Amino acid sequence: MPDRRRWLDSGVKAHRARNPQAATSFGRDDDVDAVVALVRAGTRLVTLTGRAGVGKTHLAYRVADTLAEDPGGTVAVVHLAEVVAPERVLLEIAVALDVVGLPRTDLTEAIVARIGDTGGLLVLDNLEHVLPATADIARLLDHVPALSVLATSQTSTRLDAEKVLVVRPLPADACVDLYAARAAAIDSRFTLDDPESVATLCDALEGLPLAIELAAARSAALPAAELLRLFQDRPLDVLASRRVDVAERHRGLHSAIAWTYDRLTSSQQRLLRRISVAPTTVTIEDVEALADSDGETAIDELSALVDYHLADLVRGTAPARYALPSSIRAFALAELRAHDEHDEAVAAYVAWLGRWARDKVVEATTLDEAATLKEIGAATETLVQGARTALALGAVADAVDITLAAALRWAHAGYHHSHQRLLGDVLREAADLRTGARSRLTALHALMLFHAGDPTVAPRIKALLDEAEDSGRAVTDDNAVLEAHSSRALTSPLTGDFPGVMRAVSEGLPLAMRTGNDHWIARFELLAAAGNRLAGDDEQAIALATSAYARAKRTGYGAALVAGGAILRPMALSHPELGVGLRSTAEDLVLAREIELPWYELALPPIIALEALDAGELDSARESLIEALTLVRGSGTPTLVGYALVAASEVAAAAGEPELALMLDAAVEPFRSVVIANSSRERAERHASTMERCRAELGPEAGAATAAGSHLMLENAVQIALSALAAPGRERKAPQHRLHSADPLTERQMEVLLLLATGLSNKEISARLFIAEKTTMHHCAAIYQALGVRGRTEAVVWAAQHGMISPT
Repeated sequence: MPDRRRWLDSGVKAHRARNPQAATSFGRDDDVDAVVALVRAGTRLVTLTGRAGVGKTHLAYRVADTLAEDPGGTVAVVHLAEVVAPERVLLEIAVALDVVGLPRTDLTEAIVARIGDTGGLLVLDNLEHVLPATADIARLLDHVPALSVLATSQTSTRLDAEKVLVVRPLPADACVDLYAARAAAIDSRFTLDDPESVATLCDALEGLPLAIELAAARSAALPAAELLRLFQDRPLDVLASRRVDVAERHRGLHSAIAWTYDRLTSSQQRLLRRISVAPTTVTIEDVEALADSDGETAIDELSALVDYHLADLVRGTAPARYALPSSIRAFALAELRAHDEHDEAVAAYVAWLGRWARDKVVEATTLDEAATLKEIGAATETLVQGARTALALGAVADAVDITLAAALRWAHAGYHHSHQRLLGDVLREAADLRTGARSRLTALHALMLFHAGDPTVAPRIKALLDEAEDSGRAVTDDNAVLEAHSSRALTSPLTGDFPGVMRAVSEGLPLAMRTGNDHWIARFELLAAAGNRLAGDDEQAIALATSAYARAKRTGYGAALVAGGAILRPMALSHPELGVGLRSTAEDLVLAREIELPWYELALPPIIALEALDAGELDSARESLIEALTLVRGSGTPTLVGYALVAASEVAAAAGEPELALMLDAAVEPFRSVVIANSSRERAERHASTMERCRAELGPEAGAATAAGSHLMLENAVQIALSALAAPGRERKAPQHRLHSADPLTERQMEVLLLLATGLSNKEISARLFIAEKTTMHHCAAIYQALGVRGRTEAVVWAAQHGMISPT
């Protein structure tokens, strides 16, 4: 078997002859340097792990090539891919070292004698399928102190001396360089005239060198853009090679994944197949539900999938979530169908999502608001796709429960546009279903129609709320009735159903009290306080709001704390005693971001701007308004956009621009009733006075300004406001915690940032740029790190303030 083993002297001529690409660098120089440094520092065992096709063997060759050049450097490379039995590994090492064994001579002793005191580097390639041989490797290391071992393996050896280095996919620029080099080697006419398509293709190929090389091999017949289209339809079939001079497992992406898959036990293989039906990520709970084994065994099997780099832990998620790379998912789904398990696994997953939704939300007697909503937020796309799958299977009750869990999150978000059709489809299919969950979903559907801000749907909202209330009573579900009452009160600025609101609040608060649910009680106390406030009964409003605020503090109900603060702070101007122990608007904004309440994340910055204006801090007010307008313009929520424009009109008036102030104010006219309903009485009165002063200042010209504004679409009004606030020549001080680099982002990151600024989700950005959603997540994380910000909203604001994106 001389073709599979090489003894490398200091010249490494034989090694270079077999592997001319080993000296070529495509984004691996830092990795090579890191491994070489470890070996030279005396690390006894370095194991290179990583996904199939990520380039572990290539990296090991580069390291061997480098270390063989050291004075007296001795390197032996042992190829183990075709070794079947672990007990033959020592024999393979012996042959590679030209050990001549004698009868009755212990092979370990012979190898130790051959290496001697000089030591060197032993490279063991593809160790994963003969891992029991690690006991023999440990003995060699014990007997030869000067020996180091560099292993490539899908998983670690778990030896004490081991240092594991995970080989990551190539960076974007190296991917393009690799593709271009391989394409040019195949076709001398190749030129990189479409680098964007190549970069997008490499991104879809997840930065895997093997996949990129296979793609480049087809470049003469299939340009990158066409190959990308084919790959999205048939990800495992397109990338295949007929080369006979490479190992079979490297002749296609399917073969590479299959090599790793074959290393798994049958139960681990089955788990991989079953979790592939989850459309996005899975939790340990998901895994336990889909596995055929007990919980402890399922966790062990999941750990094996992570160890073999078939599943990835998504960092920074709670609870922990795991993702299958797209090519792994495609492979596992194909295997699932080949084993005739697909339909049963999908049905089991939908049933599990239904149980999860019922346990977490539908039948929950108490709700850990922050934790539950964050968990739902992380699973939103899974829930959406799960609900659609449930509908396709005819599992209507599960579809309702799954959608309700997602809808509760959307209701907290305060706006909704992308999944309105799902709500309609689920409720239509569930027309004959009589459950409290369907009644609650009907009420939430009405609430989200309200957030869309279309006045023409007011009758539809009222009809939905009547239906939700009646059906909730019919099934004697208090939560459903309370949801209907709450939604009726919240939607009243659009429906004008104020008698219905009075009834909903008067019936809802006693019912909430009877349930003993502090969250419902606090919510209806705040709704009643707002009603009394509008009616001019400040005394009763204060009593209800302070009760709700104290309850929210005691129970940790963050949404009620923020909402209560919004009611109490304006009243504290005339009742100073209320200000004691009351959180500031800025503190509530921090809380809203912590517990992920996007409605308040968008609604509070205009209030902060007006508070700055009250304090005479015009520049600070401008800065807050730039943030507020930049955030709301992509929200699709007229109420929030209108409120920010009202604040902008006051800032414009304070800056001596009455014409602009009247124009911005007039643009809000179609939504004024809703905007006023979401404002304090003091703010509304002051705004009216400010606009009257602007009209008096302009005189006859005021009508023209108002007329101009009345013809503006909200998005155009936002652009005008941003242009005025961020006028050239006005210096703005950047927050101290952010970077000051003039161009900290790559071209691709800038594209992602521009789409973030339009309000697109990660999934929508991925579709627009033809990249994987996981790649979009990586780009977003890189953007946040480069700009020194905490999330997408801050990134967009920072970029607008620094001219990286245009406010218009």
